[in-house]
Amino acid sequence: MSEEIERAAIALYDRFTHEGMDRRVFMARLTRLAGGAAAASVLLGGIAARAEAAPIVAADDSRIRTQELVWEPRPGRRYTGYNAAPAQGAPHLPIVLVVHENRGLNEYVRDVARRLAVAGYSAVAPDFLSPAGGTPAGDEDRARTTWRRRSPTAPPRSAGLPPRRAARARSAWSASAGAAPWCTGSPSLRATR
Repeated sequence: MSEEIERAAIALYDRFTHEGMDRRVFMARLTRLAGGAAAASVLLGGIAARAEAAPIVAADDSRIRTQELVWEPRPGRRYTGYNAAPAQGAPHLPIVLVVHENRGLNEYVRDVARRLAVAGYSAVAPDFLSPAGGTPAGDEDRARTTWRRRSPTAPPRSAGLPPRRAARARSAWSASAGAAPWCTGSPSLRATR
């Protein structure tokens, strides 16, 4: 494939994943771009993000400890999340919020949290699809659909970030915090100290 076709395919894939393009429309356009269905399938395999791809830091890595989190920011609104921290962490670790994109809290986002733990941070990855039953396992299309259907009046910053005082009590986190957001969290979160 030429570099021009690959760039066009990546731009098309970006529109599909972030702008809600219908899957059939996406595949039809990718097939035209690649010159055939078989070529489109190969091209898609090369450009598509794969959450299940080999992690950089394994979940059972001895340098870290992980835990599933559950909190209720207001009565009846329950959230879940993932926390990774150094196994031999010093007291008062800085917190990094890892905010997922429209694919939900998938294995890739958990791996990012683990990488931050290896670097000395306590990483918290909230699942902003929790009110809708959580991130659908292995189904990015359903996660994107669920994300688009969420209430536009409940952006991530007000929806379900774990309260700092509760988070600090759970893991001896410090008052220092930052955020690592993808497209979902970029407009609504800022690093704080």
